[in-house]
Amino acid sequence: MRASRNGFRIVEMADLSAAEVDRWLELRASHPELDSPYFHPGFSAAVAGTRSGVRVIVQDGDAGDATAFLPVQFDGRTCRPAGSPAADFQGPICAPDTDFELDRALWECGIASYRFDHLRDGVAGVEPWITARQPSPFMDISGGMEGYLARASRTGKDNIAQARRRARKAER
Repeated sequence: MRASRNGFRIVEMADLSAAEVDRWLELRASHPELDSPYFHPGFSAAVAGTRSGVRVIVQDGDAGDATAFLPVQFDGRTCRPAGSPAADFQGPICAPDTDFELDRALWECGIASYRFDHLRDGVAGVEPWITARQPSPFMDISGGMEGYLARASRTGKDNIAQARRRARKAER
C-alpha cells in the first residue's frame, strides 16, 4: 500500500478490508450510473485473480472512511481501468455528490498516466484528455427475458429467436 499526503492511497485488491468492500457496495448502490457489473468489487477481484498489477486507488474522507474507489491495472507507472479493454464502463465508484478529481488522484499517487476508453460522464479533471464521445453498448435486462423482448426491436427479436433455434438444434 502507498499512502498519499492528501487522502489517496493504492491498495492491492486482496488487501481491502471487509468494511471497505461493504463501503464500495454502499457507494455503488447510491449512484444509478454505477449499476453495472464492471463497478462491482467482484469484477475487480476476478480481474485481479487472473491479471497482475490490479490495484485500487482509494480516496479517504476527513473521518478516515473511504469516499471513492478506482480499480486500476498497472503497467509500470501507467495504468488502465481494471479489466481493460474488456471493461465497457469505467470510472470511480463514489456517491453522486463526491468530487473525485482523477488527475489529482493520479498525480498524488505517483501514476504517470491513465488510459481510458469508456469513462462514465461526470468525472472531474478529465475533459482536456477526452478526444471523442460515444455511448457504450449495453442491454437493459430489467424484467428478465420477457421484459427485454417486450422492448426489443423486430430485428433483435428475430436474432433471439434464431439463437434459440440454434441452441435447440445443438442440444439435439
